[in-house]
Amino acid sequence: MIKGAIVQITNACNLRCVSCNTYLASPEFMSWSEEDVINWRKKGFWYVSLTGGEPTLHPELLPLLKTLKEYGFIVHLATNGTNIKKIKEAVPYLDAISISLDADVPDVHDALRGRNVFRHVIETARYVKGRVKVATINMLVTDLNATNVTKMASYVNNQLGLPLSLCFPFASAYVYAHDFSVSKEKVRTAFKTAYDNYNRFVFGNTRRYYKECIDFIDGKKVSPCRAGKVIFYIDLYKKIHACFLRERYTKNCNMCFIQCFREPSIFAPGEQIALLWRIYRFGKKMGRYMPHELSGH
Repeated sequence: MIKGAIVQITNACNLRCVSCNTYLASPEFMSWSEEDVINWRKKGFWYVSLTGGEPTLHPELLPLLKTLKEYGFIVHLATNGTNIKKIKEAVPYLDAISISLDADVPDVHDALRGRNVFRHVIETARYVKGRVKVATINMLVTDLNATNVTKMASYVNNQLGLPLSLCFPFASAYVYAHDFSVSKEKVRTAFKTAYDNYNRFVFGNTRRYYKECIDFIDGKKVSPCRAGKVIFYIDLYKKIHACFLRERYTKNCNMCFIQCFREPSIFAPGEQIALLWRIYRFGKKMGRYMPHELSGH
C-alpha cells in the first residue's frame, strides 16, 4: 500500500472561483529544500500530490518536480489548467495530473471560475492527454452542473479523451466562499447519475466511491477515512497533518468526503490498480489527438 501526501505549495491563485475564498489570502509560497524532500521520503511517503491555490504559480515548481523525481516519488499535479506554458514544462516530471473543468459549456465553467479561461483549460487537457500516464478532468459538483453529469462525461470522454472525476462539494476542510451553497439533493443526483452510468463512460473514481458519496449524504455507514493512515496533508509551512482539517481532525470522523482521503480503493490495492489500469488503457486508446482538436468546443 502506497503512503502518500497532499502538499500545498502555495495559496496563490489566478482565478476567482465562486466556491472559494483562497484568492483573498496574501499569496504565500512554500520554501522547500532538498532536505524537505528527503524528510518526506524518510516519513515513508512515495506518492506526492502538489496542490494550492494554483501550484503552477509557484516560482520553484520545476526544480521541486525534478527533485521529487530524483528521489523516486510518484508525482501528481492538481491544477486549474490555465497556466499551460508552465504545465508543458512540468509534464516530463509528472506521473499524474488532474485538471479542473466544471462544465462543457464555456459560459458555465467561466462563471464558476470567475475568469474567461475555458479555452485555456481545454488546450491544456488536450495537451496532457497521452503525455501523462494518468490524466483526469475534475468537476466540482455544484447546483449549476449537477444535472449534467452524463453530458459532461460524454464531452470529456469523447472530445477530450480523458476520464471524468466528480469532486464532492461538502467539506468543512475547504476554504469555501461564505455565499457558496449547493443542495444535497442535487449533489446526490450527480453522484447517483455517475453510479448508474458508470459502465457507459470512463470515470476517474471507482464506482464504489460514488455509491459511498450517496450513502454519506443519506446518513448511512461508509468506509473509514484514510486520512492519517496512508494519506496525509503537508501545509505551506511543511507541517504534516492527518488531513486538511488540521487540529479539527479526529479519528474516524465523517466531516467531509474529499476523494483524496475517502476513495475506497486506497485500502484496496487490487481495486486501485484496476482503476488506474482502466484510466491508462483509455488514455492509450484515445491517443494524443482527438477529433475537433482545434475547435473551441
